[in-house]
Amino acid sequence: MTGLVVAGSAEFKNVLVDAERFDQRLAAKVLTIVDVSYGGENGLNQAIELSAEVLSNVKFVQEKKVIKKYFDEISQDTGKICFGMDDTLKCLEAGAVDTLVVWEQLDIIRYVLKSTAPDSVEEVLTLTPAQSKDSKHFRDEENNCEKEVLEKMELVEWFSTNYQKFGCKLEFVSNKSQEGSQFCKGFGGVGGFLRYRCDFLEVDVFEGMDEEGGKKMDFSDDDFDDDDLDLDDFM
Repeated sequence: MTGLVVAGSAEFKNVLVDAERFDQRLAAKVLTIVDVSYGGENGLNQAIELSAEVLSNVKFVQEKKVIKKYFDEISQDTGKICFGMDDTLKCLEAGAVDTLVVWEQLDIIRYVLKSTAPDSVEEVLTLTPAQSKDSKHFRDEENNCEKEVLEKMELVEWFSTNYQKFGCKLEFVSNKSQEGSQFCKGFGGVGGFLRYRCDFLEVDVFEGMDEEGGKKMDFSDDDFDDDDLDLDDFM
């Protein structure tokens, strides 16, 4: 558990937090105390709205920790990370991904297709919106027929719905921090921590990673100040 938001009306919420009976292990995790005017679901929604900034800062800190660890794995050349759509999906299907890291605004659509030709099998495509407009992806040229769309879903939504089936954890990140921006631009916004090395991954996976960005990314410790990860800075 990362933290607690305590909400209530009048002084009861403050009395509760200060009470001796209130478990000090929980007290240490209280992020903020907010005053709400309603009870039930309306009160919950108001508490979420009033604590949005604090919750956003907690998410930001967690994001920086995740990406720093990801870059540390690269610097140490452990071979236990994957990045990019193809390799990440291969590792996911193989059950090798321990933690899946995904850009929360990843604009990719997942299609399950099947040719209308006899004895055809299903195939999965991940396409950008622009690629989705190209009819060649939905046509079976070999058999001169169309492919039927069996399923169409935003990949971010598909990850959210199915990640537990692969026995992994899921971390969403943004591009609002320097680290997050590097992850989205340099790694395609999708990657993962692996339980073990996967032999089918490219040997020189980081070769030419700076082709689009122009400047090769430096993952030295100097870029990631541990002081930036102090939750107290956001309280």
